[in-house]
Amino acid sequence: MDLQLRPFNLFQTAESTLYPHHIASLVGKNPIFEYIVDKKNMLSNYHTLRYITSDIHQKLRGRTIKQVFSQEKNILVLSFTDVEHSLLFSAIPDANTFYLHPRFSHAKRNSAHLLKDCWGDKIHSISIHPSDRVVAFRLESGSFLEAQFFGPKANVLFVDEKGIIVDSFKQPKRTRGTKYQPANNRPIHDMTVLSTEIARDQNSTIGAILKKALPTFGSTLVRETMYRAGIPASMTGAQIDSTMFSALRNTVQAILAEITSPLPRVYVHNNDNGVPSEFSLGASQALPIAFSIVQLRQHEKLREILFDDVHEAIRFFISRRRATTDFDKQKSALTATLKRQQDKAQRTITAIQNDLQSDARAEDYAKFASLIIANLHKLSKGLSTTNLGDGKQEIKIPLDFKLSPAQNAQKYFEKAKKSRVARQTAKRRLQELKSKTAIGETLLEAVEEISSQEELRNLVTTRSDEFDSFGIGKKSKQRAATPFRIFNVDGGSEVWVGKSSANNDLLTLKYGKPNDLWFHARGSSGSHVLLKINTGGGEPSKKAKTQAAAIAAYYSKMKNAKMVPVAMTQRKYVRKPKGASPGTVTLEREQVIFAEPALPSF
Repeated sequence: MDLQLRPFNLFQTAESTLYPHHIASLVGKNPIFEYIVDKKNMLSNYHTLRYITSDIHQKLRGRTIKQVFSQEKNILVLSFTDVEHSLLFSAIPDANTFYLHPRFSHAKRNSAHLLKDCWGDKIHSISIHPSDRVVAFRLESGSFLEAQFFGPKANVLFVDEKGIIVDSFKQPKRTRGTKYQPANNRPIHDMTVLSTEIARDQNSTIGAILKKALPTFGSTLVRETMYRAGIPASMTGAQIDSTMFSALRNTVQAILAEITSPLPRVYVHNNDNGVPSEFSLGASQALPIAFSIVQLRQHEKLREILFDDVHEAIRFFISRRRATTDFDKQKSALTATLKRQQDKAQRTITAIQNDLQSDARAEDYAKFASLIIANLHKLSKGLSTTNLGDGKQEIKIPLDFKLSPAQNAQKYFEKAKKSRVARQTAKRRLQELKSKTAIGETLLEAVEEISSQEELRNLVTTRSDEFDSFGIGKKSKQRAATPFRIFNVDGGSEVWVGKSSANNDLLTLKYGKPNDLWFHARGSSGSHVLLKINTGGGEPSKKAKTQAAAIAAYYSKMKNAKMVPVAMTQRKYVRKPKGASPGTVTLEREQVIFAEPALPSF
């Protein structure tokens, strides 16, 4: 392929008119190509940074740096003594850029003051490296700040007049005291390099070759070049001819010409709602796809929003992208939690169903008891087993040799009763779980349909009780933050249970309200228990009080007893004597409830 082309350099024609301020060598040893990172937008594109640099040079030259601080991870803020705007440097990998922000709020708390050596110094000039994404803020003292827009390696350095790095925004311990290493200039737009690379690297795609020959274009402008030139992404160097190369050359020249007259814009998903001029769009109305300073015809099917001010465009893009990202994360987290709870409930349903199908213990225990009673005259104390017939077959019955036959019969009657209660509890639990999974399915469907932060917030608010049953929502967060065991009893009322002696004091004395009902197993050590008033659908029912008493019995030394006397009174009648040990209290006006130690089944 014989291509006779004249090399050209953008900066021979545009540097002196559009960007007159630059320093010949500013950056470390890394090659240009390593840092040209484009994540479907031009925020960190060299030409965008060059455009911003030219603008802020005019606005900030001669201004005094008031403070440098950070109150959010990967965001550095420079404020100035007599300028309303603050300058934000973003080291977020997919939003690596800098821009002015009007009336940026400096938080009094959670704010770290950084790079203090440059405070009070005046900015002499702001310029960008001729061929790399590095911006220098020259100060009147002779030192300078250098912003490096290297994606994950982004940083801001403070370098003194001797060329020593005094401090840095990221990894200061590694950089402090080291020698600053500038880089050499490199030609960056030479079509001879492009033609040579195409001839040399026949197997690579044209896109890969363009990135090498035009390193400051980045992924977005390389895709735009190929789109405008009509060259498929899969085309290789071996497949391109002179006509195609001519189309590439003309397209590159056209894009470079557009870069000399930049117009910021944001591309968003098209919609039928229109785009208000103030850009106050909901997440479902305008999901940002790309930021650019030139027209991107590859996004011709998207809605294009034009801006007169590059800083306003960047603020819009970043805030909208962040809102969209936050929404996506919250929606994904909500869906994952619901699915996890659904899977857990379904596993429990399966286990309960299997137990119910195979569980005939209550009938067996009742039969054992009846056979022992019918044959008391044949049995005596000290037997460990016996074989008794029921008219059809002989049944082997285990016995406790320490008990009399009548006591063994009574034991089996009690076991039969407990087994029936457990079976009924399991059936009730099974129905509750089936109802929960049905609710979970409707919630999952509802979450899938929402497309904005506002819709998500409304859904969680209007169906808060349903989400709460899955551990989601404000009430669940508050409950998770509470340092006690928490149960729900009849009517939806909450029961809070202490975990230790000191925790009992905390529960009773700090978290207990005067009218809350207080429970404790009588004559035994155990947890303090509060039945919280007004957490259910009204005054706690008798069943709720019995369940709370059962919880107090369960969390006591009498857990294994059949019935436990439990004291109940209002919290306002519980006192802690002066000097008493942790967990020790006195009470008045108590009532006694006999309860079987148990936890609620829901």
